[in-house]
Amino acid sequence: MIAPVLSALEEASANIPLNLILSQARKTFSDLEGWTISEETLKLPEHQVEAGIEQRARELSRLLLQAHVTQRGTGNVGPVIEVTPKEGESREHEAQKPRPCTIVSIFGDIKAQRTPYMAAGQESIYPLDAQLQLPQRSFSYELQRRVIEEVIRGPFDEAKESIEKTTGNVLSKRSLEEIAKDGAEDFDRFYEQRQALPPEETSEILVGSVDGKGIPMVKPPGETKPKVRLKKGEKPNKKKMGTVATVYTTQERVRTPQEVADSLFKKEPPKEEPRIEPENKRVWASIEKSKEEVIREMAEEIEKRDPKNEKKKVVVTDGERALQNLVMAVLTGILLILDFLHVLEKLWKVAITFGTKYA
Repeated sequence: MIAPVLSALEEASANIPLNLILSQARKTFSDLEGWTISEETLKLPEHQVEAGIEQRARELSRLLLQAHVTQRGTGNVGPVIEVTPKEGESREHEAQKPRPCTIVSIFGDIKAQRTPYMAAGQESIYPLDAQLQLPQRSFSYELQRRVIEEVIRGPFDEAKESIEKTTGNVLSKRSLEEIAKDGAEDFDRFYEQRQALPPEETSEILVGSVDGKGIPMVKPPGETKPKVRLKKGEKPNKKKMGTVATVYTTQERVRTPQEVADSLFKKEPPKEEPRIEPENKRVWASIEKSKEEVIREMAEEIEKRDPKNEKKKVVVTDGERALQNLVMAVLTGILLILDFLHVLEKLWKVAITFGTKYA
């Protein structure tokens, strides 16, 4: 009995008339306005008022979004539509009774009534999905975009907490993982269709950089037993090497060796000209592709940005000889630069070694 009752309640909530939704939105705004200047609120510190307004305004926004989706209708385009699949004859799909669905937005849950068109042995078609450009998941594209931005910044637990604070939505960690995975599927296709700026609109130096990055790999619970004591140099998680690459254009900036050293070692470096920011910077990484494949992608990106070979090309790497050899084998006519900060790390070891020996 429980499931039919819940289904009926869900359908009823999705059938609320537009005028009632707008009336509730106006009441919510009136309540927010009254709360903001009430005697009780006037005694609160500013930060509590700020948080209170945000929470109440979120409900107002949810109601307005619900009103918009309700006004868009059910997607009914007539009693019958004819669909021609990729293989086979065209089939008529008949309109059925609208069915409710939930959209999890950045303001909270809203309902939509969708008219399905059905034919025996065929997949149902919902025109409203195309009209609203709804994703396959119940989470709106805007919510998914914010999830991906948070996941990029740090661990899933922190992303989950941030989404809950900023939207009020409580998403499971598994949902975050699935959204992040879906978001990466079209990565290559996205950059393939992106148009590069004409070379004459970018600066004279075209820079590429490639490096390796170790990624801790965690096996599913039960597959490994935790070690009581790790050996010297042994890490709790084995790492898988990923390859990171970037391409951008930039202006020339001439500095003396002393100016470079001063910027690194002085507590208060001298005032310099504003830093020249990279232009049209693209950064990508992969743990599935080999280093050579990523370097070839970098070479293709460089070629796309300078098809007439008119710019000065520079590639920055660390001191890994094999990586440098790969770069030189794939790219020609470039200036290969060893990243100074990687050199600096080695120089410190040399200085400490000889400084201790001859002290």
